[in-house]
Amino acid sequence: MQSSGKSAAPTAPNLFKYATKELSQDAFFCWLLAWADDAYGDSDVALHGIGRGFVDMLLAEHDLAMDGRTRVVVHRQYNYVDILVEVGDDLVLLIEDKVHAGIHGDQLTRYKERVAETFPGRRIAPVFLKTGDQARYDKVVEAGFKRVGRERLLGFLRPACAASSHPILQDFVAVLEEMEAAVQAFRSAPPADWDGSWPWIGLYISLQAEFADLNWQYTPNPSGGFLAAWWHGRSWTNPQTGRAYDVYLQIEQGPLCFKIAVEDGPDKVGPRDAWRSTLTDTAKRSEQTLRPPRRIASGTWMTVARLERDDWMKVGADGLLDLDATVICLRAAMGLVDEGVQAVKHAHAES
Repeated sequence: MQSSGKSAAPTAPNLFKYATKELSQDAFFCWLLAWADDAYGDSDVALHGIGRGFVDMLLAEHDLAMDGRTRVVVHRQYNYVDILVEVGDDLVLLIEDKVHAGIHGDQLTRYKERVAETFPGRRIAPVFLKTGDQARYDKVVEAGFKRVGRERLLGFLRPACAASSHPILQDFVAVLEEMEAAVQAFRSAPPADWDGSWPWIGLYISLQAEFADLNWQYTPNPSGGFLAAWWHGRSWTNPQTGRAYDVYLQIEQGPLCFKIAVEDGPDKVGPRDAWRSTLTDTAKRSEQTLRPPRRIASGTWMTVARLERDDWMKVGADGLLDLDATVICLRAAMGLVDEGVQAVKHAHAES
């Protein structure tokens, strides 16, 4: 991973530059949690304190604490659970640990049920520990897990690094800091200098605070794919044919695209072209200009018009992103969609 800003030259190789898999991250967290056991209290006082603090931080998500408990037993890959920690004789930390991957199906609920069966009578504290980013955590919350993300982790680990110079701890935190800097580069680097998808993740997360329905994920295609963010879905049904149409906005790691999704049927070109015409007319009335798509395609999800990055992404005098001005431009695009949908519905009502 490369961030968009300059950083100090490393003084030694970083272990976690090479140990990049989730199992390596599991190993680090297991190692840190294991220091909480009183058996290691005299081996390294600082790491013992950090380990206990880490256990307490995770338990606090469920309003629990170590209190006087001294026994901490850490299990890795326990019955498919990434990390399981026995705290004393009555508490169990169930940790699902992720870097970039998401969850599948009802796996979190199944894990919680298995642990409850294996440790009857103990209080289970499920935690979803993620160092990367994802758009939605609805399934995590529904399963009763508490999310601890990179920002929360760094809030704990930064002071820990001041208390201990242990290279494993320092190396892991350095990699997290680099990831955080790469994601936050959308604030500190001109958009033209954004490196890969990392600053776009930061932008999309910020836009979610403005647009609650915004979702994002990587979208593969033959040319390499891009990180897409989509929101503001609107729909209508043709009363004569009963056919449904969905329209929405999508940022494609650069251009802002006006999209239409058409149900399977014999004619997809007609609805695509009709929506393009409606949007174009609506934009003209608002004295706005839409660009044609780079490629005219016929499929399930089709771009009918677009704004290039410089059309909708606004920068200040310093060349950096002006988020407030950019949000205003995006809201104007949302207004075009709404006006266009109303025009289509009005036309259907009169036909």
